[in-house]
Amino acid sequence: MVTSASYEARAYGVHSAMPMARAVRLCPNATVVPVSWEACAGKSREIKDVLQRFTPAVEQASSDEFYVDLTGTDELYRGEPLATTGSSGGNEETGLYFELRHLGRAFDPLRWVKLK
Repeated sequence: MVTSASYEARAYGVHSAMPMARAVRLCPNATVVPVSWEACAGKSREIKDVLQRFTPAVEQASSDEFYVDLTGTDELYRGEPLATTGSSGGNEETGLYFELRHLGRAFDPLRWVKLK
């Protein structure tokens, strides 16, 4: 499975989540770098552990995508948005960049947040 494709490979039609055999057929000169799935799974667990400190309602959609229900937590965190708290906590502890997106209604903070 392709986890990431360079701009050069994308020009040949290669994209993430594509089967590797198809990607190599489309771009035979591509450099394929193996991924340590154990390392990915470990980082995924670290990220989930960080998120579960803010709420027990963490749903994992994939190894790098989570949904977090923050309903009712605005008082608990004194109005501090999780985007600030979670992002910095994640960076320090996991060494990864967290992108938090609000998926709820406009101007309705602290509902479902997506981490990818």
